[in-house]
Amino acid sequence: MPGTRGATLLEYLPEEIIDKILIRLPSKDVGTSWRSATSTPAFVLEHRRRQPSLPIVDGHGRPASLVVVSLEAGAGASHQQLWPFLPGSEHRSQNCLRGTCDSFLIVSRGCQFYICNPVIRKRALLPQPQRQDNTIAGFYCHHSTGEYRVLWVSQSLDLSKSSLYIVTVGSSDKPRHVRVSMPTVSSPSTAQKLLNKLRFSSDCSPPVHHRGSLHWRPYSASDVMVGGGEIIVFDTESESFRWMRGPTQPYHCRKLFDMEGTLAFWGGSTPQVHFYGCLGDAGL
Repeated sequence: MPGTRGATLLEYLPEEIIDKILIRLPSKDVGTSWRSATSTPAFVLEHRRRQPSLPIVDGHGRPASLVVVSLEAGAGASHQQLWPFLPGSEHRSQNCLRGTCDSFLIVSRGCQFYICNPVIRKRALLPQPQRQDNTIAGFYCHHSTGEYRVLWVSQSLDLSKSSLYIVTVGSSDKPRHVRVSMPTVSSPSTAQKLLNKLRFSSDCSPPVHHRGSLHWRPYSASDVMVGGGEIIVFDTESESFRWMRGPTQPYHCRKLFDMEGTLAFWGGSTPQVHFYGCLGDAGL
């Protein structure tokens, strides 16, 4: 039991109760004598999950690239630039943010992708399908297993065919091929169009992870959508796709985002901007 004071107050408490107490405290309020208990990977991850989600500004190589924006009001609020986890980069533009989930980031440099934890300053090379052109379509935590998974769209060497793969972070298994399953996708050509939509949509705007599913709002999906659906949904448990309705109003600029646990939609058409909250499975 760390420290005399700690032993006096907590010596009769079970270890799991002590962990639950420590995990709710701000880091600055926990003494160094508890470092052995608070530095395990499981504790660090769970503590990070309890922190409020903060936006990350990706400046695409500008001085303000990869900055965590503080939501505190007032002149004392400070923003934090993330640890530069890819050494050897002569220019900031070489580091591109590809995805975030809990305390993990996926960053690429050239054709290599890294899974990074800026809290403990660790990184690892992320395996990817053995194809010429790979795009990360999504990054999420699989609810049933607690695994962190990466959804890849991979093109063949001649760029004529796209395929869907899933990589489990930390696993030695090879990328697993996933068949495109969707009630309204009946032909291989439609499946190819769907995967191409994921590639371009993910490059412009990452999907929103909401209620166990990834959500994309492609710029134009009229050639593959059925029944008025405009939002592509990927169920991470069944690993299948479906369509969801979005707002019926036409907008030049559109984006999905998470608004305090609610799937929301932003639509912009000069000179007005509209927000829609509470997008359900039936859409709006």
